[in-house]
Amino acid sequence: MGTYKEIPRQKLPIKKKNKEWREDCVKAYINISNIGHTGGSTSNGRKSDLLRLYDFYNGEIMDQDYDYVLKLMEKLVAIFHLKCVIIQL
Repeated sequence: MGTYKEIPRQKLPIKKKNKEWREDCVKAYINISNIGHTGGSTSNGRKSDLLRLYDFYNGEIMDQDYDYVLKLMEKLVAIFHLKCVIIQL
């Protein structure tokens, strides 16, 4: 896995940001993100996390990513209904 030290200098004048500089930036970010590395479960988990973030960016949202929020909302709604019943009695 790469380190952030591999990223080319970013504070450069536009004139110095040529094709080679752009390619070096892309390669550095790929090395940091460890995309395509198939060894070990951590790299597979990292790859799936990156793919999930990519899907979020493109508007594809997985319902299971919001289960913790939806379950909390279900509990809050149940408590609210219970309070309403108690008040009506």
